[in-house]
Amino acid sequence: MRRAVEPSPLTFVLFPCLAILLGWGLRGFIGGGPCGAMIPGAMMGLCLGLLLDRPVPETALLALFGAVGVGFGGEVTYGQTIGLLKHPETFAWGLLGLTLKGAVWGLLGGAVLGAGLEGGRIARRDHILAFLLAMPAFYIGWRLINLPQMVYFSDPVNEPREESWAGLLASALAFLAWYYARRPKEGPFLPGRFALWGLAGGGFGFGGGALWMAYGDALPVPQQWFGWWKMMEFTFGALLGAVWGWCAWRNRAHIARHGDEAPLPALPRVALLRGIFFVILVLLIVYATPGLLAEAFSAAAQGGGPWAGAAHTAARMTDNFVVIGGLLAVTCLCAPALLWQAAVTVTFCHVMIDLVDDLPDYFEAMPKTALFLAGVWAVALAVRGVARREDPRLGMFYLLTWVCVEVATAKTFLHGEFLEEAAVHGWLHAAFAVLPDGMVVLGIFLGSAVLSSRLAARTMRLP
Repeated sequence: MRRAVEPSPLTFVLFPCLAILLGWGLRGFIGGGPCGAMIPGAMMGLCLGLLLDRPVPETALLALFGAVGVGFGGEVTYGQTIGLLKHPETFAWGLLGLTLKGAVWGLLGGAVLGAGLEGGRIARRDHILAFLLAMPAFYIGWRLINLPQMVYFSDPVNEPREESWAGLLASALAFLAWYYARRPKEGPFLPGRFALWGLAGGGFGFGGGALWMAYGDALPVPQQWFGWWKMMEFTFGALLGAVWGWCAWRNRAHIARHGDEAPLPALPRVALLRGIFFVILVLLIVYATPGLLAEAFSAAAQGGGPWAGAAHTAARMTDNFVVIGGLLAVTCLCAPALLWQAAVTVTFCHVMIDLVDDLPDYFEAMPKTALFLAGVWAVALAVRGVARREDPRLGMFYLLTWVCVEVATAKTFLHGEFLEEAAVHGWLHAAFAVLPDGMVVLGIFLGSAVLSSRLAARTMRLP
């Protein structure tokens, strides 16, 4: 049943603002990297599906496209770029680099989200070709600009980091060019609109948020209560979510008309054993196979010989989320039954990996592999159960949000120094004595999770 009254403009902005603020904070807290960036991406796709009242198949596609599209930007390295802000002589260059990297992140993520909102107006083969074209485009940009450090925003002397922003920019341009060539003749170019709003939100959010790192230590506040890196992440997520929500509001009529003109087919139901096979397949695509291939290519490169350069390039491209995430998207486009598991379970998988990797020494005897498998399979079964509902959209948002928050809460307190202090003086004293900034972050996590969940529920209420 379609909604009779649409959410207000404020809800269109505030809901994704809070949700992606939370998602980006979680990304930095439980994992980081491209797989960590899948958390805010999947949440953004679900937000758009709920706000725009898109059908279940399109919302599942949006969740996947959001996870993959925003995950692409996780290839960006920016730790050393933030370090440039600490010195007056490099401050402007560092701020420019962070603004550029955030803008590229938002540009590429917005392009993929906008493509997901086209519904069935873009053929499946065109989606597949777009992701495949992004892979060589990444290599070209990386090879021409990032590898020779033609424009470099990290530390060129002390352990210089390999950058990838130009490769991501080339991928975004290739992605947009392909969709523009294959776009329907009627209506706006949604990938371009979401990409441009993402460029603005990403640039201002990343560049502006990084100012917390530059000036936070000088603010007249009790410093032990504030983690300025986390404030930077919250700012970036909030602005990026807000601008994409505003873009959705401005284009809501076109999006509704597009979806009604060319709806996606219903998602097929999958038997339990086949579902287990599908989950194993997508986990292999994202986690196991790329790492093994990258190790093999790296070993070949270290061995020298005429193929060493090609092996190094192959290793760099194999262990790259533009390739890994692109193959995940292609697989799900070929097998739509995978969409929910890929968007939610695969996103959560990295959360569990980070949790078991960071367990303190107190838990050395715990079978970490068993803990990881138990967590992932519990979520996979929950996703399967929610997906079988007539309308799983709200349930998927709740599931992804709260399992990530629960793991973040557990990880906050699974801290060696905290556990030692708690054993002597009690948990409450230890929490505020050892983890004052962690308590503030956890409070923001819980508050934004509650508020975004309430706003999500409100979008589904019929008058």
